[in-house]
Amino acid sequence: MTDLIIDGKQVVLPKGMDLKVKQQNPLITKNGTFTLDLSLSLKERNNSILYKHIERLQSAAVIEGRSAVLISNGHIILNGTEAFISNTNEEVKIQLLSGNSELNYFIGADSYISSLDLGKENDLSNEHFNKAIRNNFPDYNFTCPMVKIGNIIYNKYYEMARMEKENLVYDFTNRAIQPYLLAMIEKILGALGYTIEINEARNDQFLSHIFILNNDTSGEYNKILPGWTVKDFLEECEKLMNIVFVINDTNKSARILCAYSPNDMGTYTINNVLDTFERTAVDSEERISYKNVCYDFPNSTEYKYLDIDDAIIETANVIEVENYSELIEKFSDADGYFFPDELFEEQIQTLNIWHVKETDCYYIPEKRKDHIDNLPQDPIKNKLDQGYLFKVNTFKKYTSEPDNDYLKLSFFPCTFTRMAYAVAYGALQITYPASLPYQPGNNQSEADNDIKTIKSLIEKGGIDFDKNKKQVTICACFPKPDDYDKYVVFTDHTPAHIFRKHDCTKQDIGSFRLDGPNSMIQYFRPNQNIDTTKEYTIKFIISTMPNIQAQFLLNNKLFICKELEYRIINDGIHPEVTGTFYEVK
Repeated sequence: MTDLIIDGKQVVLPKGMDLKVKQQNPLITKNGTFTLDLSLSLKERNNSILYKHIERLQSAAVIEGRSAVLISNGHIILNGTEAFISNTNEEVKIQLLSGNSELNYFIGADSYISSLDLGKENDLSNEHFNKAIRNNFPDYNFTCPMVKIGNIIYNKYYEMARMEKENLVYDFTNRAIQPYLLAMIEKILGALGYTIEINEARNDQFLSHIFILNNDTSGEYNKILPGWTVKDFLEECEKLMNIVFVINDTNKSARILCAYSPNDMGTYTINNVLDTFERTAVDSEERISYKNVCYDFPNSTEYKYLDIDDAIIETANVIEVENYSELIEKFSDADGYFFPDELFEEQIQTLNIWHVKETDCYYIPEKRKDHIDNLPQDPIKNKLDQGYLFKVNTFKKYTSEPDNDYLKLSFFPCTFTRMAYAVAYGALQITYPASLPYQPGNNQSEADNDIKTIKSLIEKGGIDFDKNKKQVTICACFPKPDDYDKYVVFTDHTPAHIFRKHDCTKQDIGSFRLDGPNSMIQYFRPNQNIDTTKEYTIKFIISTMPNIQAQFLLNNKLFICKELEYRIINDGIHPEVTGTFYEVK
């Protein structure tokens, strides 16, 4: 027996109904679960009342976003949303949406994130910020390292109050929350009406520490991403972290799965095979192709150093060194001083790029652009060092098939800038050079900068918050509660600048690199070796409903299911099912 309930009311289904329901595996495809197109007769009184007599000429009925539950043989086939398509005098056409398709329906409305109620951090006190910088997500939804956006520094502190560990605090000024990326995802899904059943990315030590650079000081989460729609934001999250949003059809909850994680959905044995054939797949990878990946960096000077064109590398004089020890030796004089002025002046005039093979890092000499008061001076030469080594090409493109297009990631790692960093050693205060996350650009749009009087504000008609889409720059922050430095911010496991010999210490804590050890490529690779060049279509008889995310066993061979097609008739679920599969090698 098959029943459809819309907005809590029973629907009269057409006689002789034979619906084809396609359920798709969200770990393989982008479409999610399924959609159903259905025509209902308005001659049936129950249907006419349910649709508010929409067939009548004077009807002004508005029908949108009502709940829909399709039940067959006691199984909830669909628990989602009704989308009204059209009507005539005799029938109404609707679409039933569920699983990821329902999520896409809400996303498809292209609602701006700014229109959602994502909550607010009401406590923006210095005390609360000192707690946040020492904790992680999910205990806190934000962190608060010092960052620079445009020409303004946020969460700025000038010096430590004391050196005693138990009393060490930051005196933050111009405070702005820096939200964790996973916290923004969960808040948005919650605002759409979903509860989070599981978020596998929470368990990842790198992904859970990614934050978005933010210059809004209100503490309101819906003001952090102007110009971004829900659809665009979640799709970019999927691409960056290779995560999947899966909707639970029974309790309106969402699961956030890591597509690279091992399959733990069990194994379904296929018996009673009716037909099978294979064909060459048109697209060799259904969901998201990570054959070639690059960051979609803005075309500004600061970002050109993060991903250098191959033609420039070929023109440059690349000098290979095995490790950091050799690099430091090359840039030290006979007395052991690192990067003395005469060596800097020699190197700055060349086309040299130094490549450390051990960590696949590229460096060029760079001149210090700022003067820092109280910087510790060379005790022998009694002068400031002029230069330092600047790491470049860190986030170069990942290429496995040069003839194919690149998947572009719109969320990209920030760059870094330098500033003075003061530390108090008892009565002695010493200032050091330090790097902080930096997003170049203006603080406001040029149009908004023109609004300086009440008359110009009235004449313009207000400020369109979502007119310009904000660039989303990301970074990672790890608290260090047992150290004098209470946190570390980074985009790579090696430092962006080398000022002193000990700066080149390698830290295996993750990276936004697209290739190499501890890089993002670990998230892009599938959890199983699946041959997506051949599709197997198998028609078989079911006795129980299979989980589409499970592994399927046929003739002692393992398969991953791309799609299952069911037939739903008035009497229930037809036992014949057609599936599309990929073989696990």
